[in-house]
Amino acid sequence: MTLMDRNPKKIVFLKHAARELKLTGVNFINMSLKDLLVNPSGSRFDHVVSRGFSSNITLLDGVHSLLAPKGCLITMAGPSSEKLALENFRLAKSWEGILPFSNRFRKVSLHQLN
Repeated sequence: MTLMDRNPKKIVFLKHAARELKLTGVNFINMSLKDLLVNPSGSRFDHVVSRGFSSNITLLDGVHSLLAPKGCLITMAGPSSEKLALENFRLAKSWEGILPFSNRFRKVSLHQLN
């Protein structure tokens, strides 16, 4: 599993959580998606999960270049987000509702490569 965040503090927290949970095989990347797309590591991922994303749909759509041939993109968006029009993906499944233990509406979508 590879976890990525551009915020160094969040990476420190993720490393701490992984140690506390005794997780093995976890890699950490401290960079932005934009930087990773410009300088890819060469790794291909089976799944990319975006728990939050900017309004830059072109950047999110660029994730296709990081995925393995049958890879997928999983997104989570709030009520203010528009319908994603991703050129390199097709919507396979979607769930909308209130998150457990909160009153927050979210939409979780599974996008497969075209």
